[in-house]
Amino acid sequence: MNYQHCVYLGELSEICTEISLRMDEQAEQHQHQVVSDSQNQLVHKVVECKLCLSSQQRMDEQAKQHQHVVSDLQNQLETLKIEKCVANSRSVHSESLNDPCRGSELVTMYRELKTQIWGETKEKMTKLRFEQKQKDRTKELIKEIFEKGKKDVLLKRQEKDRMLKQISGIPNTVQENISPYIQSSMDNLKMFFFLHFQDIKNTSDFKTFVKEEYQCPHEVLHELYVHCYFVSRLMELHDPPIELCWDSPGVDVFPDLLGMNVSH
Repeated sequence: MNYQHCVYLGELSEICTEISLRMDEQAEQHQHQVVSDSQNQLVHKVVECKLCLSSQQRMDEQAKQHQHVVSDLQNQLETLKIEKCVANSRSVHSESLNDPCRGSELVTMYRELKTQIWGETKEKMTKLRFEQKQKDRTKELIKEIFEKGKKDVLLKRQEKDRMLKQISGIPNTVQENISPYIQSSMDNLKMFFFLHFQDIKNTSDFKTFVKEEYQCPHEVLHELYVHCYFVSRLMELHDPPIELCWDSPGVDVFPDLLGMNVSH
């Protein structure tokens, strides 16, 4: 191998080495560019996620505000209904402010049952994952309690009428002494229910009463059933009775008040 040939090989080796170094440098630059692009994309996605999260939070806040507005409107509507019913009642009978079972108080009790007690009960049933058939049975039992309250009071009224009829044949002086006691029997029964109801609420012992009256439903339903039992009877014992629109279309559980018209 001559000198020129060796020189040529040496130059060729240097050229190959330089090409290899340039290729490595370009590969490294390309890798840095890929990493940089990936980082930029990741940052962009993070920013997008933050924007989406912020937008969702704003939407959630707006939804909550709308719910509060709807709730306030519903409360105002219920208040107007109460005022209307109380006005109808006062047009027939003047209320005694000393009577804890006066019409306005009973309507307020029903409103509390319809909104607060029933609302809390529904939340508990949802958390405990009640089956639909359990929820449907609860709704059926609520109506049954109100209907039975109406029947029980009707029987008491019929019993009172029979007693008044029985004394119709005795001397007037005796009738005058006995009649007020018979007439006041319904007021006494109303006060009995009211005081019993207050005692149960004060002690929060709903379970004992429910066990005596029903076939031990789920514990989360006890307070609801106790309210239904006493409110239904107190409303029926009012003079005139406070009626409910059970036949109104779209009634879910607790219907609106029919009004306080005189019923004989």
